[in-house]
Amino acid sequence: MHAVYVVRRPGWSLCREEGRDLSRLHNKLGRKLSMIGVLKEDTDTDGVKTFQNKYFPFPLYVDKERQFYKELGNRKLHSWNIFNMLTSYPRLQKRWASKGDDITGNYRGEGLLQGGVLLVSKEHGVVFKHTEKTGSELPVGSIESIVNDLVEDEIME
Repeated sequence: MHAVYVVRRPGWSLCREEGRDLSRLHNKLGRKLSMIGVLKEDTDTDGVKTFQNKYFPFPLYVDKERQFYKELGNRKLHSWNIFNMLTSYPRLQKRWASKGDDITGNYRGEGLLQGGVLLVSKEHGVVFKHTEKTGSELPVGSIESIVNDLVEDEIME
């Protein structure tokens, strides 16, 4: 089973939080799940390095044609989403503090085209799509359950 993390912006704190959560999930599941990350651009060299070294230590690829973003619906933030994002920042800081996180970031690069997570199986193709919802936590428990169920099913076949 393969997880493709389609990253909105590697320098952004929320993407770094999701990358860290996926890394922890990978550590928990071991060989059941391989990971790669997809970026839409590589304009923030320092942000990408920090993202990969500290939060998501897996191969990263630039999707210049943005095919993975198309697979997730080419969803873009609109003005009301940006307002929600800005007003939810204090709540996000509290969430990170409650987890003991000290996640920092920047706003470099294109940040309107949203990302998400795709789970891909050799036998079944794309078996799960999570489209990013700004400010919401990644459904790591759901992803873990799907991976466990599908890997178990593939072993039985």
